[in-house]
Amino acid sequence: MSAGRSLGARLAEVYPSLGDRWTHTSPSNHRYNCFAWAAGVSHRHWSPDCDPEDALITWPAEAVGEGLSLERFVRAYETVGFSCCANGTLEAETEKVALYADAAGDVVHAAWQREDGWWWSKFGGEWEDFVHATAEALLGGECARVAVWLQRPRMAPRTAPTGAVNPRRAR
Repeated sequence: MSAGRSLGARLAEVYPSLGDRWTHTSPSNHRYNCFAWAAGVSHRHWSPDCDPEDALITWPAEAVGEGLSLERFVRAYETVGFSCCANGTLEAETEKVALYADAAGDVVHAAWQREDGWWWSKFGGEWEDFVHATAEALLGGECARVAVWLQRPRMAPRTAPTGAVNPRRAR
């Protein structure tokens, strides 16, 4: 994918079901990825394959397991207070995360639900952040399904990382 192409063109290619129900929220930022952002971390990546010597990448020590397995990711989010729940329906005082899996069952993405019910996504270091109307809007392509829903009591309000545009409700 060419970084010179607009975010909209790149999203349409990767997530054709997304349509125009999304809004760009911040520029590309290499400090964090989708898994970290969904957990509330914006200063380093979360990766199960991290090098312990790399200060910019981390993974909870308790989240042992194989590769990109769902069980391993659930354990990681449990270390920051999340637990499995039934769905992504908006609930007052509760924040939710959708973990997406590919056709093989490997976890490939995480999105976090904002207080207004929209979902905030971050794609690695190459992609910008954006909000989308539903968690299901990303299905298709690499994200074959929402593999699990997670929840925890809502923490302090989140703001977009430095340099971000004002996150607002999508069109």
